[in-house]
Amino acid sequence: MIDANADDAELVAAYRAKIAKERGGKSVCHDAAFPRAARRHVAGVLTDLDHALGSSTPYLRGESFSLGDVLWGVNLVRMAYLGLASMWENLPNVERYVDALVKRPSLCKEAVQATVDSMPPSRYMHGMAGCGEAGPV
Repeated sequence: MIDANADDAELVAAYRAKIAKERGGKSVCHDAAFPRAARRHVAGVLTDLDHALGSSTPYLRGESFSLGDVLWGVNLVRMAYLGLASMWENLPNVERYVDALVKRPSLCKEAVQATVDSMPPSRYMHGMAGCGEAGPV
């Protein structure tokens, strides 16, 4: 394909980037230890998040919604999409945090709805279907 499209530098660059990405994934796709280690790492990060949130404030910086909350919101929505919301089932502050984040219309639209609209259907997203309802802007 690269030779057939040699006159289109942008397309050739895209092909080469895709080939490099696929080669990188092959090194871990059959390594069962890699996803286990990744899940352990993420579990530790979520535990740290649970402690950082505490039980009395809705967001990372207390009552104020911040860019950090946006970043966490997008990542937690994507984790839920992949069926990984069970990773925070025993982390009450993270559970509360996710509920607060997806009720924000901005995150509902730009994280939850964008995920639902742009990616293949996920049976795990039904819990976030009512996002944005009765939440702050």
